[in-house]
Amino acid sequence: MGINKNMKNTFVLKEYCTLDAQSYYDNEISAFRKIESNANIIKYYGSFKRAGKFNLILEYADKKSLEDFFFREVPPSRPEHILLLWDRLFQLIDALRGIHTVKPSGLPGPEIFQG
Repeated sequence: MGINKNMKNTFVLKEYCTLDAQSYYDNEISAFRKIESNANIIKYYGSFKRAGKFNLILEYADKKSLEDFFFREVPPSRPEHILLLWDRLFQLIDALRGIHTVKPSGLPGPEIFQG
């Protein structure tokens, strides 16, 4: 599945504008740079600061949530589809492990993606 043709040039702009904005911004950029090679995680395209606000440009995910997927799809019944499901679930688990083990490299402030 590729990205919808109508969504080809659609991105998400994530903006930080609180008192801790700089720390969250710096730590999230650091985290995205460490996990950018994982195809199962939203892509980070860049960032910029403007008028006291800190912005990240991220990939737009138009496929809804995993919960939506399970309610919308018929469970796999053929052996090759069951194997594919488990393969994809393990890829997802690997991506989640990557997110939850990223620690910002010595930057002060809150840790992003911890949990």
